[in-house]
Amino acid sequence: MNQTQTKKYTLKDLANEFGVSKPTIVNILAKNEIGEIEKKGNRKIYGQNAFDAIAKHQTQKNETNKKVEQVVNSASLNVGRKIQAGTQNPSLITKEDLEQFQTAINNIDEMKRSLNRLIELTSERGSTRETDELVTRLIKSFDERLKENDNLNNFNSAVNELKSLTDSTNLIISNQKEMMTKIDNLNSKIDGLYSKLVRNIKEFNYKRAGNIIADVLEKRQEKNKNAKLHLVK
Repeated sequence: MNQTQTKKYTLKDLANEFGVSKPTIVNILAKNEIGEIEKKGNRKIYGQNAFDAIAKHQTQKNETNKKVEQVVNSASLNVGRKIQAGTQNPSLITKEDLEQFQTAINNIDEMKRSLNRLIELTSERGSTRETDELVTRLIKSFDERLKENDNLNNFNSAVNELKSLTDSTNLIISNQKEMMTKIDNLNSKIDGLYSKLVRNIKEFNYKRAGNIIADVLEKRQEKNKNAKLHLVK
């Protein structure tokens, strides 16, 4: 009877397949709670579920990248149109208008940095499925806010809020990364103690220990025998 052989992957195989780093692969597998199916020496071997989880993550990331590109292009065009409309009558332009125009131009780059940073955070250690969902909601909310009101004041305010939320998300993930590192260090210490215990058990000379115990018991019996003889006399 022919059976389909399960395809197996090392971390290097998965990293090469998807064109990302091994730490990124480890992070994606961790957030999806996927472990190895076997070990070969120090190498961890993963199954099809690992491949599928990474493929899904990369697909979602590509879709988010496209969404961000659309948001950036739309917002940039709108800013350009607003500035062009506002400068048609130079004599009516105030100092506040010029400051608003310059702020909006600067905020186009800030918008790109914040949105791209949010995408990057989904692949960093410390990110979870919950933080991934948060990133998606932040991008969606930013886009909806710009569509509801396309004036420059709203754009500048929205970008400032986006930057603040991006910084907060980054802090959340950084704190989770620090916690994970502490847990890993603790696990390493426990694994080290367990390995040492196993090694000591393997190296323990049971025959010698048995002889020592037998000798102690023999001496104790001899001592008890002598004590009884003393009482009899």
